[in-house]
Amino acid sequence: MNIDPKSELAKGFVTTVGIVSSRGEHGNNLMAAEWTYLVSYSPAMITVHIGNRKSKATAENITETGVFGVSLAATHQNVITSIIGNNTGHETDKIAALEELGYHFDVAETTGVLLAKDSVFTAECKLVKIEPIGDHTMFIGEVVAMEEGTSDDPILYSKKKYWKVGSEVEKPSEEERERFKEVIARHQKNEVSE
Repeated sequence: MNIDPKSELAKGFVTTVGIVSSRGEHGNNLMAAEWTYLVSYSPAMITVHIGNRKSKATAENITETGVFGVSLAATHQNVITSIIGNNTGHETDKIAALEELGYHFDVAETTGVLLAKDSVFTAECKLVKIEPIGDHTMFIGEVVAMEEGTSDDPILYSKKKYWKVGSEVEKPSEEERERFKEVIARHQKNEVSE
């Protein structure tokens, strides 16, 4: 079964947006990746998923150098993510365009990739695995340096639009959780499995 990326079903997913940075044959490059997330705490590992539909300068740079950066995009970086998400590094010098618009990036000390310091966080990663998955390729990197950013307001992406985090949804009360434990205890199987 396939899911049409433009379908209502696909639009129901909610993700954050990573500003993925790379350097290599295509120079310094940035791309927006909604499938960017932490996959391990110890050691810290981050994965980014890059589409296979057309050749991607970011994928080629990461494969060549074995390093990449991730800046988790904040809401005030919506212009950056729009520009880097809708243009390819094969055809456009996205960094020069962003600099002309007044945006600036720092060079990471460990990997030499560019980072957007005014994001939610920045991480420098050393590539540990490349895995083709359907119509994307997953790049997993071990975090070699990480820094908290200046924003605590990440962009959310859903229904082909950007969103802000809204109000908190409260967890069940302590009283409710105690009741859950009692019900679950009555339904324990003889053999415990995961």
